[in-house]
Amino acid sequence: MNYFGWPELLFLFIGGIIIILPLWKIFSKAGYPGALSLGMILPLVNIFLLYFLGFSDWPVLKELKALRRPR
Repeated sequence: MNYFGWPELLFLFIGGIIIILPLWKIFSKAGYPGALSLGMILPLVNIFLLYFLGFSDWPVLKELKALRRPR
């Protein structure tokens, strides 16, 4: 059986951190919980999350539109 050795696991861990940190900030700035970025590790979930982030109405923009409406 082939198991991952420590160099491969270290590479995967560092790669995961490099992907998760900026996505955490993107989700947070969009008004969603930053923890949604952890779903980017999972296959197929990452594709769904990209479409969700790209095509949904962000809570931050909804709030901005509400503030800009004339009273």
